Amino acid sequence: GVFSIGANKKVRFSQGRLQFNPAKYEFRFAKNQYEVIPVENNKKVAPKKFETSVMLAPLSYNLKFSLDKDLAAKAGIKDGKLYENQVGSSLEGTFKWEFYPNLTWTSRVFYFTDYKSVLADVETGLNFVFNRFFSTKIYLHARFDDSVPRNKHNNHLQFKEMLSFGFNYKFK
Repeated sequence: GVFSIGANKKVRFSQGRLQFNPAKYEFRFAKNQYEVIPVENNKKVAPKKFETSVMLAPLSYNLKFSLDKDLAAKAGIKDGKLYENQVGSSLEGTFKWEFYPNLTWTSRVFYFTDYKSVLADVETGLNFVFNRFFSTKIYLHARFDDSVPRNKHNNHLQFKEMLSFGFNYKFK
């Protein structure tokens, strides 16, 4: 296999949806950031119209960071700090399948553990290209993180869904 070192950084940039009650407003820029730096063994399979990749990283570093102490606990950062370092293992699998000339299904599964807590992400999306100018995407992101406090449904699951419409134009 091929060994590599990679980095993955996620920063929340915007609230993402309208909030009609300002008293419940909890978003702040870069509220929580996640960074994973794995040392991994990567296997890729790429037949025509179907691509898949599996990366196993027996040694990974995860950094959780928040600019706001009040919201850091909601991101799983303990003891009133602004950051938390985690060392553990991770696994990531991706695939992309173009099952019709203008329909593409993409999916990603990510798992990280520091052997005290688990972070698991499942992302899947369907992209439909109408023509060379317009496209739409349906996207679902499910996340399990047992280092954060339980939500109002008494579990660690979080869901984000998205429907987007795109306009594409190439300048030459």
